[in-house]
Amino acid sequence: MSLRIIKDSAHYPLLKRVLINRAVKSLTSLRFYKGKFMAKSSINFQKSKGHSYDHNFRKDEPNYLLKAENRLENFYWQNERTAREIFNDELKEYGAKKGKRPRFENSHWEAVLNLNKNHTLEDVQKVAEYIEQKFNITCATIAVHRDEGHYKNDKPQYNFHAHITFVTVKDGQQNWRKEKIKPADLAKLQTAIAEILQMERGQENSEAKRLSHRQYKQVAQKKEQLEAEILTLKERNAILEQARKDSKGKGFLKSFFDMLSSIKKSEQQYTQEQLLAEIERLKELDKQRREENERLQRQQEQQALVDEIAKYDLYTQNLKNEIINLNNENNAIKSENEKLKNIIAEALSFSKDTYTAFYHFLKKRVLSLLPASLIDRAEKVDKIIEENSKTQQRSNLTPLQPENNQEQKQDEQEQQSDEEKTRKFKPYRQ
Repeated sequence: MSLRIIKDSAHYPLLKRVLINRAVKSLTSLRFYKGKFMAKSSINFQKSKGHSYDHNFRKDEPNYLLKAENRLENFYWQNERTAREIFNDELKEYGAKKGKRPRFENSHWEAVLNLNKNHTLEDVQKVAEYIEQKFNITCATIAVHRDEGHYKNDKPQYNFHAHITFVTVKDGQQNWRKEKIKPADLAKLQTAIAEILQMERGQENSEAKRLSHRQYKQVAQKKEQLEAEILTLKERNAILEQARKDSKGKGFLKSFFDMLSSIKKSEQQYTQEQLLAEIERLKELDKQRREENERLQRQQEQQALVDEIAKYDLYTQNLKNEIINLNNENNAIKSENEKLKNIIAEALSFSKDTYTAFYHFLKKRVLSLLPASLIDRAEKVDKIIEENSKTQQRSNLTPLQPENNQEQKQDEQEQQSDEEKTRKFKPYRQ
């Protein structure tokens, strides 16, 4: 079972405590299956140490192994060439090339792979082959360890894992360096390995490293202490029910009570301290949501007010535009009326000067259709025309000669004849 921390914390007491707590949290998050915790998939790379081979192949047996009767069989595989031989062969590709040549210490890497009890050597070989092809490096050894772990209530708790060593120099270049290995490549590698081994993927973007056996043992002991403090289902639900009653009628959102109910229905285990902390977290989250709702409501109200003001401004502007248009239309009508008045006045004046009888007929028929203002104007025009006529007659007055008198009589007869014709004319009836 692979647990990971940032570094060996032996010389960092405060950091050690923090990291162990973090590792315990990771341990308790393992998937539970058929009464046993199933490890999540993970792989961690580090430079291989000088004693790695002896440790991996149990040439130098560590003192923290399980009891002999509890150890399961380990599996081993190694390349036809040693890691050193693979490195020396690849170094020949450099020839007399100038520049810094790679060192074996920087080119011999070890990967520690999480496993479950059901995994075989062939499963690990598939992982090694994938890494070889992905990063263009060479696998040197594989060791599957099934003899490590710790005891809980005198029962062995296994730490199944594998050690895979690689030589990273190949085809005349160093292939395992920061310039070539991107974080995204390692993230994809974790996902691919989980698929190959058919395991649940470990936490993404984790910066932790694998625990040493001593650190793992400390974490396991801490986990046992936590498990002893785990609340029973009845105890957990009693605390949740009390929290629900205490919060009722105090303005909490429905989502808060829904989350309390979801904890009741979940299989998540809590100590009393963890459960109370979770309830406080939910309360704080509810408070933030209520404050956010109030802020959004105020924002909506302000926006509604702004929208109403904008509508009023638009209505006012439209009204102003309509008034302007009406004024323009009114002015146009006034102008047209004025033109019409002038045309009628000119027509009356012309008809009177030219055709006296027709003038009187036209005046009678037209004036009946005109408004009072226009009638008054026509009468004024009539008076002006008569006054002009009299003035003209006085200015042209001369002693009448016999021939002139005769002509005057002829004109009067013609005028009388026109009037008689007019009387006989049948006026148009509307």
